[in-house]
Amino acid sequence: MTGAPRIGIDAINLLGGGGRTHLIELLGASDPARHGFSTIIVWGCPDTIEQLPRRPWIEPRPVRSLSDATIFHRSFWQLAQLSREARRARCDVLLVPGGSFFGDFHPFVAMSQNMLPFETAERARYGWSLKRFRLALLHLTQRSSFRRADAVISLSGHARAMIEAVRGIASDRITVIPHGVGTRFHQPPDARSDTPGEPLTLLYVSPIEPYKHHDHVIAGVAQARKDSGRDLRLRLVGPGNLARRRALKALIQRFDKMSQWISYTGPVPFDQIDREMKAADIALFASSCEACPNILLEYMAAGLPILSSDRGPMPEIAGDAAAYFDPEDTGSLASALVRLVTAPDERDRIAGAAYAKAREMSWTRCADDSFSLLVHIARSR
Repeated sequence: MTGAPRIGIDAINLLGGGGRTHLIELLGASDPARHGFSTIIVWGCPDTIEQLPRRPWIEPRPVRSLSDATIFHRSFWQLAQLSREARRARCDVLLVPGGSFFGDFHPFVAMSQNMLPFETAERARYGWSLKRFRLALLHLTQRSSFRRADAVISLSGHARAMIEAVRGIASDRITVIPHGVGTRFHQPPDARSDTPGEPLTLLYVSPIEPYKHHDHVIAGVAQARKDSGRDLRLRLVGPGNLARRRALKALIQRFDKMSQWISYTGPVPFDQIDREMKAADIALFASSCEACPNILLEYMAAGLPILSSDRGPMPEIAGDAAAYFDPEDTGSLASALVRLVTAPDERDRIAGAAYAKAREMSWTRCADDSFSLLVHIARSR
């Protein structure tokens, strides 16, 4: 290879969520002068390509035939076309943020952004369903991809340990590069009033999925309302399929027949999530399966006191900047919440510590580490 490397990115399977956010922010922080590459070529579905930042060094390649394609059609295109396209574009390295790669192009760097395929007990929460089958299939395809990859990016020490447990993946090929957090979320903690008669709003931003434990959240907050005597309001934000939305609404009706303290709004556009955080008093996070949750980083940057699940990478990421509970134990959540709402000084301490930690988690740092690895792999080949 002569000259600065040309980097290809396979964004075919990035249809939303944290994976798409990561790509948008990564490209927004890219800088060929600082990072040592010449060009970035991105293949993706048109709606993904439209949301990417416009930079002179970024060449978008929308694959219009895959606009409404299934995952199997997208995977077939990747197998049959992507390697050929990458060679034609004179790429020196290919980044695969979705984790699964079926082509023969080398060198390529795969990312692990989803722990569900690697945690058997978490997959089992879906019963005998199509979702569980897809997760099992993802386990097979990502395991194969990680074994063949020239390097693997994981998002946390917890995620790295899960990948290292897979036979055939050399630990020296795994690099931990956490996500960053957008500057629009940064808001220094303010002095929130704590008048006993005034309500406290708890915000839980999460898709409705079994491993997010909305049932324990609602029951735990209901118990904390009784035990603390405080007017705790729970605001739930996030998407879900029709069956899960109906189940959630039935659960809400069971605990809050008069619609006095629980509200569920469904999904909120990503560019409005920071407004939800500014209106909250406490942030809740009850997931039991994560690699590096964007929303937890955003809670921290927003200067909110955080009540978090004690599973996965959450204690690794937040450290002493959160109060913790067992997400599968209603009593654990209720007790931790009561301790938090009755200790305003502790809430202020957690908010300050969270905000300070979040200031170290920038997308610029993520881009520096990511492009340094990609350029190194390109030059090594």
